[in-house]
Formats: sequence, structure tokens, C-alpha cells
Amino acid sequence: MKKQELEKAIENGESVWCLCCKTVEEIYFYKDNIYEFEQNRLIINKFWQYSMNNLFKTKAEAEHYLHHANVTRTETLPFLTWEEFLKEREIRFVDNIGEEWHLYYSYSDEFIYIYLQSMFGYHGAKTRNPQNLGELTEANFYKAYDECVRLFKEKE
Repeated sequence: MKKQELEKAIENGESVWCLCCKTVEEIYFYKDNIYEFEQNRLIINKFWQYSMNNLFKTKAEAEHYLHHANVTRTETLPFLTWEEFLKEREIRFVDNIGEEWHLYYSYSDEFIYIYLQSMFGYHGAKTRNPQNLGELTEANFYKAYDECVRLFKEKE
């Protein structure tokens, strides 16, 4: 809330809404209270202090900010051991730009190979040609996993 808006609310005896300890609370302005502004803070009766960034005109605005501002998401590359990969047969992950990848193994000409394939389009409806990363061996699996980590962490 801007200082001028807050001063007007105080003058008119209107209430404002504040974020306090992850809750939304209403602040009432009474004529006998002393209101001061110091830097980016509202101070009431030299005791209660509120950051101007946490004051809102309406309860809806305050709740919207509380639940929707600074939303973060932490993503983790799925981890499978060699034995789990043999059992599960695949790993799917999304890289840093939102492209889905699929690391899997498949039979081809009596050999088993590890493939890394980019999936794009609606739920992987379209795919690009898979990269053959070698025969299904533990060493090749670790090399393939290194490539998955690179794709997962790589910056644009």
C-alpha cells in the first residue's frame, strides 16, 4: 500500500489488512492513536510496527498476496540405482527449459541398448529420434545418467 493511500484510510477511519505471521489480520484506525511513518513502516502508538509492503486495502488483496506471492518450486532429478534402472526400465525428467526426456533401455538386433530421447508436444505425443548411448552396461548407465544430469542442470 502507498503512504498516501494509508494516510487517507487513517484520516477516514477505515481499516486495512495486514500480513502478520502468515495470517491476514485487520488493522483498525482509531482517532486517539498516534500514527507515524518511518522509512517503509507504519508505527502505531510508538509500539506496533507494520511494514508498508504487508499492508493491503482489502482482505482479498492480502490473502491473494499471502497465498500467491513468491511461490517457489524445487525440482529434483529422479534418482535410480543401476539395479532399480534394470527393474524400472526408464527414467523420465524435465530439463531446465521444460522439455521432457526419457532414458530407457530397449532391445535391438539381439542387443540391449540405452537410449535417451527428447519428448515434446502434448504429453510426449511427438518424439525426436532417440540417441543410442551404448549397450546396457553399468558403465554406460552411469555415463547416460551424467548426460541426464547435464540436461537437467544446463542453463540456456
